Amino acid sequence: MTCGLWACAPPPIQLSTPTDTGTADTAPTLRFLYPEPGEEFHVTDCTLDVPLIIVVENFDLVPFQTHTELVDGEGHWHGGLGVNIEAGTGYCAASKPYCMPGEYDAHAGLVAGRQNLVAYLADNLHADLDPPVEASVEINVIDDDGSCGTTSPARTRGPRP
Repeated sequence: MTCGLWACAPPPIQLSTPTDTGTADTAPTLRFLYPEPGEEFHVTDCTLDVPLIIVVENFDLVPFQTHTELVDGEGHWHGGLGVNIEAGTGYCAASKPYCMPGEYDAHAGLVAGRQNLVAYLADNLHADLDPPVEASVEINVIDDDGSCGTTSPARTRGPRP
C-alpha cells in the first residue's frame, strides 16, 4: 500500500505473472481475479451486485460486433451465473476483462447459498474455443431479506443449447 500526505492507495494489480518454463506456452488461459473463491455477498431483492473481473493470457479480446470473421487467437468472453450459462441466457459477452452488474443477469436463477460464477472464451462467431477455455469461482450468497428462495448446491456449467 502506498500512502501520501492525504490518502492511501492500494498497490497496482498485476494481471499476469511471467513464468520462465524454458518453453513458450501459447495456449489461452482464463481465470477470475474477482470475486475470490468463497467470498460472501449479502444481497437484497435477490440481486447480486458484483462485477466479474477476469485475467486472460495468450488470447486477444476484441469486440464481436466489429470482428465478425474467425481469426485464430482472438474473440471475447462470456460470463455470469453458472445456472444462466447452462441455460444459454443472461450472461455478458465482453471484449474487456470485466463485466459490471447490469451487463449480466444477476437476478434470474440466484438463490441463497453457494453459487458458481462462470467465464469462458469464445471466438468471433460466439463458439467455444476448442479445447474449451473456462474458469469458475464459487461464492456464497447471503439473502438478507428472504427474497431469493431456498438454498441450493453450487451449479456448474453444463452444455448450452
